[in-house]
Amino acid sequence: AVDDFGSGYSSLGYLRRLPLDAVKIDRTFVAGLSTSEQGRELALAVVRLVDTLDLPTIAEGIETAEELEYVRSLGVDFGQGYCFSKPLGAVAAAKVVTGPGYDMDVLAPGRRGAGRTRPVVPSAQPGPSIAPGQERPRRVGKRPAGRLNPAL
Repeated sequence: AVDDFGSGYSSLGYLRRLPLDAVKIDRTFVAGLSTSEQGRELALAVVRLVDTLDLPTIAEGIETAEELEYVRSLGVDFGQGYCFSKPLGAVAAAKVVTGPGYDMDVLAPGRRGAGRTRPVVPSAQPGPSIAPGQERPRRVGKRPAGRLNPAL
């Protein structure tokens, strides 16, 4: 995956040259969603660009319910941030994913990636992280925009 797409040294050239499985949209795009129409339009353009490559999008830095709703409305596939959980260590993450309410395979039949295990936001508990300080993305919606994952 390309991390922090749209900031720093990430480049459109990476999308063409690298064998990618996802594009992670930088948190600076998420932070501008609730305060700026221009920020929303720019984020939507990035999501559409990545969608033309048939790659899943991951929005990082989702901190509020309002940001989550904006991200969902854009059709972003996955999200991560303090809205879901603080970063967890391996032991704490294992407790969450083995606990009640955590659904590991909620992709609808025919959906891109159906049948593969994808972590999602549990209905009543915070999600796990991959390792201390590194969050695992959570499914936040389905394309087209507005059709949301019922587990959320």
